[in-house]
Amino acid sequence: MPAFAPDKPGRIFLMDLNEQNPEAQALEISGGLDQESLNPHGISTFIDKDNTAYLYVVNHPNMDSTVEIFKFEEQQRSLIHLKTLKHELLKSVNDIVVLGPEQFYATRDHYFTSYFLVLLEMILDPHWTSVVFYS
Repeated sequence: MPAFAPDKPGRIFLMDLNEQNPEAQALEISGGLDQESLNPHGISTFIDKDNTAYLYVVNHPNMDSTVEIFKFEEQQRSLIHLKTLKHELLKSVNDIVVLGPEQFYATRDHYFTSYFLVLLEMILDPHWTSVVFYS
């Protein structure tokens, strides 16, 4: 999937809707993620028992699909990259809904993974998509 601004890496923003005039603020990311290949797509959150917030982000680095797990640091308004999840069934991932720690549903927007067959799939529109459960 091509980036919307191919000359710039993707970013993740925070907007506090409780503020009078909310503005989007880019979150700083630490923890070893190759930020040059960040191409975020679907996003979901998970809050564990101790109120730690985790952000799960569908990423499309270099025409691939991964799920990136971040810990949200509220005081610093930043993200710490914890882990990259990659699996043969996580191809052409479009969106994600997190259920628990490393448990989520992901939607796939294409059945095929090769560029030519994806293009053919878009033209013929056979509606061959799927939902994957990761645990």
